[in-house]
Amino acid sequence: MLDYVGHLRAEGAALARAATGNLHLAVPSCPGWTVADLVAHAGRGHRHKLALLRAAGTRPSDLPVAPSPPTGDALIGWLLDGLSQLAELLAATDPDAAP
Repeated sequence: MLDYVGHLRAEGAALARAATGNLHLAVPSCPGWTVADLVAHAGRGHRHKLALLRAAGTRPSDLPVAPSPPTGDALIGWLLDGLSQLAELLAATDPDAAP
């Protein structure tokens, strides 16, 4: 069986390492985006999936709106915090459990 949570952690950590000190750089494959935009996008994705798991059975429209991510170097810690929370919850969730 694939270690999805392990891959999530590893890929998120790799993004954080690559982004550190480079938040201002452009992302060639995403015209108009900087590395900071990409990190914020990934972090919002983590938090969205975290909210969905925590609110199992709730309509998506009832989920709280995620706050805006921080700016500057605080963005890296924010990314890693959301990644850690999501990975921990996924690791503790039975993948065969009904939502």
